[in-house]
This record gives sequence, C-alpha cells and structure tokens, in this order.
Amino acid sequence: MEICRKVIIADANESFRAMLREIIEQDGGFTVAASVGDGRSALEQVRELAPDLLILDVVLPELDGFGVLDQLRREELPVRTMIVSAFFTEQVVSEALGKGAAYFM
Repeated sequence: MEICRKVIIADANESFRAMLREIIEQDGGFTVAASVGDGRSALEQVRELAPDLLILDVVLPELDGFGVLDQLRREELPVRTMIVSAFFTEQVVSEALGKGAAYFM
C-alpha cells in the first residue's frame, strides 16, 4: 500500500504555487490538499485538513510566515513546516527555525 502525504502550499505568488504543486505531485507520494495565498488561509487549512507538511513563505498577506509559525505552536498543531522563501538572511533563517520550522530553503 502506497502512502500519499498531504501538503499545503502557502505563498502569495499564484504561479509559484502552481509550479510547486505540479512538481510535488509528479511522483505520486504527495498530494497538494490546498494551495493558498495568505497566512490566515494557511492556518485555516492546516486546522481543517491536518496535513503532513506545510510549505510556507515568510512574506504573506494577512498573517506573515512567522505569525503562522507562532500560531501553529500556540495551538500545538502537529504539522511539519518547510519555509521556502527568497527572503534569506541568517537572522530570518534563525528566527524561522526557532519558531518551529523544520527546514528553510
């Protein structure tokens, strides 16, 4: 039996989300359960769908990636989070990992 892991993508750039969805779903081991453009929607989808992985940008409308990470921790939502962002400094990476992100890319 093949395990298919649920993924949520949260990035403000719709074309990036579409490209990422296509790449993620190519091998069949992952399915994109939701693709959203803001932090509040990302949290709602994590609560509703209980994904295995949240791919999250730092810069998002409504609630930024750090705010999402803070809320995930407060609510103790069991989702592994990968930050994928062009906004890359040592301080940003350190803050993201300190707030519970598993990876920063």
